[in-house]
Amino acid sequence: MPETVTRTILLRGGAVPPSALAWRLREHGVEVEPWEPPEEGRGIGTDIVIALVAHGLYDAIKAGVADFRATFPGAEATIEETTTTTKTKTTTDTATTETTTTETTTTARKRKS
Repeated sequence: MPETVTRTILLRGGAVPPSALAWRLREHGVEVEPWEPPEEGRGIGTDIVIALVAHGLYDAIKAGVADFRATFPGAEATIEETTTTTKTKTTTDTATTETTTTETTTTARKRKS
């Protein structure tokens, strides 16, 4: 069974509204979290970056981004690949009290799909 993933999609530019990308993603069954519009730098020709967080099947996210790019040629939207590694260390003292320490490392790399 395919796994649901969470990805951040970065939309760069200023000419194409993020709602257009969100709409394409939702057409493919992807849930998109509300985003905050930038306070400054709005307008055509302004270089802004907006991050949209999407939850769904990875192939559906890729398809939504591809549809967006086909509709808006030249629009730059990248899917951020995130890898999370969790390490857990358990120690027990002489009184049999258990202490658990969890360390989580998250790394991100850009991927154009």
